Amino acid sequence: MSKELKPVVYYLLRRGWYGQAIQACEAAMSKKGKEPVTLYWHAFSLGMSGNTTEAIREFESFQARKDLHFAMNVALLFFHRRAAQVDKEAVNTLKSELPISEDVTVSLSQICSLHPTLISSSSSHRKKQVSF
Repeated sequence: MSKELKPVVYYLLRRGWYGQAIQACEAAMSKKGKEPVTLYWHAFSLGMSGNTTEAIREFESFQARKDLHFAMNVALLFFHRRAAQVDKEAVNTLKSELPISEDVTVSLSQICSLHPTLISSSSSHRKKQVSF
């Protein structure tokens, strides 16, 4: 995510202006390509704006990335549980994969500050806040 876009997207997300965050991410992706962190915040904004099915689809499309694996699993778990029809099998699978994905993640620092409802930035409190 570019240095110009990051503060704008984070500001929009903190304010709860998810539609505008979607537009900012889409504009950045059309100019600079589909960067993983921008894709992550685009999918997150989609889900928070009420389009959980599309958000889950986007997260699953790049879930195999090692640098965002833990963040993807946490977000997928969050949005699967928020969906109108909860897929209990997917939720159970994601819950069982969390400890593994935490170890596999190359650089969680790229996400910087996840939404507080998802996870704390402190790794010592991570398991307490991720327990669903």
